[in-house]
Amino acid sequence: RRGSNTNANNQVVLSDTRIAAINEVAPYYIGLYGNEPSLQKSRENFAMKNNTLADIEDRQKLTNFFFWTTWVASTNRPGTDATYTNNWPHEPLIDNVPTSENIMWSIASVVFLIAGVGFLIWGWSFLRKEEDVKEATASADPLTKVALTPSQKALAKYGVLVVALLVFQVFIGGFVAHYTVEGQEFYGIAVADYFPYSLVRTWHIQAALFWIATAFLMAGLYLTPLINGGKDPKYQKLGVDILWVALILVVVGSFVSQYFAIAGIMPAKYNFWFGHQGYEFIDLGRFWQILKWVGILFWLVLMTRGCLPALRRKEGGDKNLLAIFFASVVCVGLFYGAGLFYGERTHLTIMEYWRWWVVHLWVEGFFEVFATVSLAFIFYNLGLVNKKIATGSAIASAALFMLGGVPGTFHHLYFSGTTTPVMAIGASFSALEVVPLVVLGYEGYEHWSMQRQAPWMNKLKWPIMCFVAVAFWNMLGAGVFGFMIN
Repeated sequence: RRGSNTNANNQVVLSDTRIAAINEVAPYYIGLYGNEPSLQKSRENFAMKNNTLADIEDRQKLTNFFFWTTWVASTNRPGTDATYTNNWPHEPLIDNVPTSENIMWSIASVVFLIAGVGFLIWGWSFLRKEEDVKEATASADPLTKVALTPSQKALAKYGVLVVALLVFQVFIGGFVAHYTVEGQEFYGIAVADYFPYSLVRTWHIQAALFWIATAFLMAGLYLTPLINGGKDPKYQKLGVDILWVALILVVVGSFVSQYFAIAGIMPAKYNFWFGHQGYEFIDLGRFWQILKWVGILFWLVLMTRGCLPALRRKEGGDKNLLAIFFASVVCVGLFYGAGLFYGERTHLTIMEYWRWWVVHLWVEGFFEVFATVSLAFIFYNLGLVNKKIATGSAIASAALFMLGGVPGTFHHLYFSGTTTPVMAIGASFSALEVVPLVVLGYEGYEHWSMQRQAPWMNKLKWPIMCFVAVAFWNMLGAGVFGFMIN
């Protein structure tokens, strides 16, 4: 493995060996993505439909892209002995093995993890007061004293949409999994030409993102009247209804457009804007992506109309918990827009950077803070904890999540053309992301114990058990498996 020669115009000049390799390999991919009979078995093994790319010119461009990715992964970055992808993927034949920096920062991340866990347990043990957890519980469910507002009743259809998308995701996930058994069929029925793997895989991911986001929007809208003194802001129900229609439009519109794009019905020049961007998790076309953000901003407006008056009221005492809640709402509303900072022709490395702002910071970061603060707000309104404890818990959790989570975004960028400092920051801080997950076992126990605090809490057994399950799988999935991958 070595660097590449460049000419006077700073263009890479390919060697005769590389040109010969391109000419040898390109026909294979041109035939694979076409309809070459001798590669039929390969297409079935890869769960590809026949004639995936009908245009021969598109297949030729695809082989050029494949070469570029290979070149990036096998060419030394100028001035270093590592490739642009930090020697990933592993391939001893060209000396793509872990660099000394890979090993050093992997070890350092484990040290940071141990230190972080140690300091967290030490601080948690010394700063936590025993009397903090002993709260007088209300004799009756406090929320039953507050009548549902029209906007809260209107949220029932959001629940229907969440369940429908969840059920769709489960069944389409089974369909996707079956493609690993029969690459082009479903129990003998030829389906690849109508619902190819790339399409149903896209729908599977998008359905998950849509139902999760819808559930979060629903939760925020439900809490708004409670924050606003038990009443709806003016025209709140109308806003809730409009937002639901907008959600349906974006879900159905993006799904249909993705079908047209992958089926080749939509001209390729419109793909990025109206079809399929080709980037996992942000698959929907840019037009639908903008509409989705407009909907999220509209949700932010609906939330603001309930939160700001409550923040301005002089009565009510400590407003810190509400301020943290509103800050998380603002972040959820605004940070999805980071996905618009790249265009159709943006370099892949830059695109990856902004894409992970959405996937990591928006979903894993601000949604998690929003969920934590919302839970604290609910428990406070149920009379299970006082406002001081709820506020302190929310601040501590948010600080721990974001301390590791924001710079920890770089752990998604190890192999996408970034340099050693990015790898170092990503490894170090993403190790700290695991630290707050260590105490999730105690959090789960606290939630489970709440059902014994009062007889009326028995009605909330399954929601509480859901919180316990979330804490467990967050610890195991994000903590154990996530750190293992990191």
